[in-house]
Amino acid sequence: MALQVWMVGEDGEDLKNHRELLPLSKLQEIGVLYWHLDPKRPESEEELAKIRKDRGYNYMDHLDICPGKLADFEEKLKNFFTEHMHVDEEIRYSLEGGGYFDVRDKDDKWVRI
Repeated sequence: MALQVWMVGEDGEDLKNHRELLPLSKLQEIGVLYWHLDPKRPESEEELAKIRKDRGYNYMDHLDICPGKLADFEEKLKNFFTEHMHVDEEIRYSLEGGGYFDVRDKDDKWVRI
């Protein structure tokens, strides 16, 4: 699935119960960087290494976020639904599946990626 961006309400629900897609330029406006790398292409590993080096990312972990593969799945899943801040940039590289990433825009409104 291609990257999509839309507004969500304070309760985390899609506004008006439907997705009103925003242009990807909204991400640049709020300071979110993104790349599309295909993990099936061998050169993607090299591209990811370059991004990590250029951005100064020095920590990396690999998570299988699904029942049966992540110990205490239900408990750890709750952490993803709690608003929190990071001092450093955070990067997510999905090898399979998908998910949501919610951030606040400059007007303190929720944007779902």
